[in-house]
Amino acid sequence: MTRNVRRIALFLIGWTLTAYGSNASTGDDLFGRNQPTSASKGWKSVQGEGVRVLYPVGNFDALANRSLDTAESARREVAAALNASPTRLATLMLFPSRKEALRSNVPDNELDEGIRAWTPLLKHRYPIIFDGSFDALDHDIRHAVTHAIQTELMYGGGACSVVGLDPLFHAPDWFFEGMAMHFAGPPDTREEIILRGASLANRLMSLDELADFNNVPDVSLAYMQSLSAVAYLVDEFGSETLGAVLRGLASQTRPNIDVVLQDVIDVDVKTLNQRWQRSLKKQYWPLIREKGEPESQANALPTLKPAFLSDPAWSPSGEALAVVARSFRHDDIWLVSAEDGSVLKEVTAPVHTRYDSIVTRGRALAWSPNGDEIVFIADKEGEIVLISVDVITGEARAAQSLPFDDAFSPTFTPDGNLLLLIGRRGANADLWSLDLRSQRWERLTSDAYFDADPVVHRDGEAVLYVS
Repeated sequence: MTRNVRRIALFLIGWTLTAYGSNASTGDDLFGRNQPTSASKGWKSVQGEGVRVLYPVGNFDALANRSLDTAESARREVAAALNASPTRLATLMLFPSRKEALRSNVPDNELDEGIRAWTPLLKHRYPIIFDGSFDALDHDIRHAVTHAIQTELMYGGGACSVVGLDPLFHAPDWFFEGMAMHFAGPPDTREEIILRGASLANRLMSLDELADFNNVPDVSLAYMQSLSAVAYLVDEFGSETLGAVLRGLASQTRPNIDVVLQDVIDVDVKTLNQRWQRSLKKQYWPLIREKGEPESQANALPTLKPAFLSDPAWSPSGEALAVVARSFRHDDIWLVSAEDGSVLKEVTAPVHTRYDSIVTRGRALAWSPNGDEIVFIADKEGEIVLISVDVITGEARAAQSLPFDDAFSPTFTPDGNLLLLIGRRGANADLWSLDLRSQRWERLTSDAYFDADPVVHRDGEAVLYVS
């Protein structure tokens, strides 16, 4: 059976079951993996405007009513934020304890992973387990209600109403789960530490990798990164963006988040990933309030003591040092924590093929004023090249041959629009500027002397150099 035939067959089967279930007198209990009928006791229900809470018979009425109030409040809040008007009833299966949950047929893997707001095929039931913490209960209810609204907006209901059903209606897990966590409330300290640790250790996954949580090496980190990515979307583009993206995904036969983001915020997934991860780095990399000379600071850091590390340069905010690391195999630029000397990132690893060695005459490298990129001059098969590397992703922003016999000491102007360097032609070494917007070179000095070490005044109006 081909892929397309399987899709059509799945859709027809799902549509038939949905039609039957919607017309059956007890259709709500006929289908779905999360039937409560296998519990040892009977079940009761309490219902509001858009949410129903199923719960076991017993002394649980107060807990059920409190849960319903939380769910109805969350439903109004999320609907308003997404500019949506949900009409479908969402059912929460409230288990007063984990023991009660184990008596049902909720899948074991859902319990073990703690993923309790899961939507089964043909059903809108969300298992909620009360473990004694009302804060955790409220968090899980808001998470589940968000998924219910997402599902209705994306799929309407019926056979298609399963978040992550692949290959028919799959949309990125990072967007769905990140949004659900966003509306569920702030993460606890432990979860925040997971994200901070991954950021500092450069273990962050890209948005492409987070598209399917079944393929990620760390599910906890995937959830925290997804929350962070959605929070970034809201901070940068407004909460209305989330609803617009949902509706954009719903309008497509095969949801494509890249196309939708381009339409909604004029940013593709790759660019969004770079901007978001850069914001994380700036948030979590420790800032140094008082900083001395790079060389003196570098000598105090244990990582920088080996002789093959040289040319330390402060990042603009002072949270890190960039250093040239020389070895028999290759020259690299490392990013080193100014707090403890640990290596944060090997910045040039992805661009090794662009150069043979790094030029360390004068200054070896320059940071852009916003700290997003590092520029350095290198040798490639006897040719002098200028390479600009994205600090976060390691991707080459630009790599171009230089019109000089030799070049060194790159430095940015404060506005980041010009790059100054010393360019040598024959016996003369002069100060040159490169307009990064027009890529136009301009010779600033022309004399018989050997110029070196340009430093730009903070107002950008003057340059000091040695001649």
